[in-house]
Amino acid sequence: MSVTISSSIAEFIRMTKPLNGGNSADCEGNIESDSHIDHGDDDDASGRPATRADILIDLAKEAELFHDAKGIGYADIQNQGHRETWPIRSTEFKQWLIHRFYKATGGSPNSEAVQAALGAIGAMARYEAPERSGVCSGR
Repeated sequence: MSVTISSSIAEFIRMTKPLNGGNSADCEGNIESDSHIDHGDDDDASGRPATRADILIDLAKEAELFHDAKGIGYADIQNQGHRETWPIRSTEFKQWLIHRFYKATGGSPNSEAVQAALGAIGAMARYEAPERSGVCSGR
């Protein structure tokens, strides 16, 4: 039995906050893996339940992705009223993404979800986003 909620991902995660090591528990106390939580109406296009990595990837859509001539992925983000450009694999972008997750859900993603999301976001920047020259990362 998995927990199902139709209102929002944020409400679901708040209801199942990690008193049990980051995993979700159903009404009978059975632990369900953190990486495959049934979010009800939040299933992706394939019909599988959304994961925390999926949520992070969706949140990253707030950034403008691109890559340089070497294929390195970057993100332009808005931070406190100004634009910042960071490599996808930078600590700064990772912290921005985790902060977005926290603001959206009230919780924290596990490191496996973060790494999976960063891999997907980097691939999106390299293969789906435009190439830019003269990249200057940072503030």
